[in-house]
Amino acid sequence: MARIRIALLGRIERGLAVVLICVATTTALVHAQCVIEENQPIIGSDTGSGDQFGSSVAMSGELAVVGAPFDATERGSVYVFRLENGLWVQEQKLMALDPDTFGYFGASVDIDGDTLIVGAPDNDFFVGPLFVEDAGEAEVFRRIAPGDWVREATLQASNTAEMREFGQSVALEGEVAVISADRAFPQLSDPSAGAAYVFRRDDSTWIEETILLPSTGTAKTTSEVESLSRVRRSLFPRALTIMCSEMVLERSTFMVWKTLNGLSRHL
Repeated sequence: MARIRIALLGRIERGLAVVLICVATTTALVHAQCVIEENQPIIGSDTGSGDQFGSSVAMSGELAVVGAPFDATERGSVYVFRLENGLWVQEQKLMALDPDTFGYFGASVDIDGDTLIVGAPDNDFFVGPLFVEDAGEAEVFRRIAPGDWVREATLQASNTAEMREFGQSVALEGEVAVISADRAFPQLSDPSAGAAYVFRRDDSTWIEETILLPSTGTAKTTSEVESLSRVRRSLFPRALTIMCSEMVLERSTFMVWKTLNGLSRHL
């Protein structure tokens, strides 16, 4: 049994994040013995009351990431902290490559080791001569040294278009990232049908591997939409498990996703 920092909790109303510490074994958590480190809040160096600091949070080892999607006229930002001598020290503040007003960079974050992914679901950009509004992006950063995070890639949906809101939520595990879009296939019977896009890193290049859809290919119920428009990483992944509300998917072998329970078909 050991005390481990198991999660980061955002407290938007107070403009800070706090760490949840639990007593755990290698296979299970003892939830009754979890406490919050109220005496060590994580606070950004220049956050304001309306920045929504704490809207998204993630932790990996001694690194913590907190999103502030309303910072800088809702362009958004992300703060990276590291644990140093028992205190959380701000390591770097990250901004979008091409910050868009109301792009909400930092609406979603995840971190695994020295790799960080950030969603900006309302970002606008050009696809050739066509301007697409609220299409959304996700940006990947890599830590090459303490306090030195560099942008590795900007990810967009292969079927990017207006109102996709790609990047509403993100999950990262090793060389695989999963990014949700709230309106992935507006041409279907339900225009708000969600989907999850799986990307794989090959060296420093990220390649879209597959798109995960609801079981019928259309979102017939609110629960199905929510299942595929909110992704998060499980606490103790086996290979790679992505939990999407009621749906649980596992990447058991290369490019093979299977359903553990819930709504989705085999992909």
